[in-house]
Amino acid sequence: MVQRVFKAVWFLSLLTTLGVFMYIYASLPAEVMVKNEGEIIVLSREATFYMVLTTLAVINVFVFVVSRFYTQINVAFSSWFYGLIAVVNLFIISVIGYLYVINSGEHYDYSNLGTQLTITVGLVVVWILSWPVYLFLQKNKAQ
Repeated sequence: MVQRVFKAVWFLSLLTTLGVFMYIYASLPAEVMVKNEGEIIVLSREATFYMVLTTLAVINVFVFVVSRFYTQINVAFSSWFYGLIAVVNLFIISVIGYLYVINSGEHYDYSNLGTQLTITVGLVVVWILSWPVYLFLQKNKAQ
């Protein structure tokens, strides 16, 4: 039952990520600007589209690979992995939002975006560290 909940959360996160990306893609200029520590990188709108879709596809295909091998063997790991990819999708939404704000042409306080990106990276790290903690607790519970 828990695995189905995590699978639903993952699927909703994928749909939300795609929806947010399509909405933001429609408003991106022909040349998308990306800032990297003072250096400005300019990509075409189409290149950005295909890069984000490829990234989403590769990350979310891992769900099917892991579920193929671990669903019957380790339901807890499979559930944890669905949650991990859902949290990664949340991080991708934050990155896409960052690209949108940079390229919108409006005046915006970018310091808030740094906090948002830091929080989503922190969520990914916490989720990754939760698996060893879970294993440790299960091991102590068995003894």
